[in-house]
Amino acid sequence: MFRLKTLEIENLFSYEKAKVDFEDGITVISGLNGSGKSSILETLFFALYGSKASPTIGRKLDDILHLGSSQGSVRLE
Repeated sequence: MFRLKTLEIENLFSYEKAKVDFEDGITVISGLNGSGKSSILETLFFALYGSKASPTIGRKLDDILHLGSSQGSVRLE
């Protein structure tokens, strides 16, 4: 069975550095508009599908880098 444990984001979307720990059970991501909920989901998509995710979400790889960053990374466990 596939289970997400941890998502680490660096210099992608609105995140300079972030870590999300997924507990057992159902995870709910909530927040105000513009707080980064969709960015977490899109980062998960990139972690799972790499550059093939780009056309699906409608963004080029350069567009997902955090403002002023020349590189970014995502780690999914």
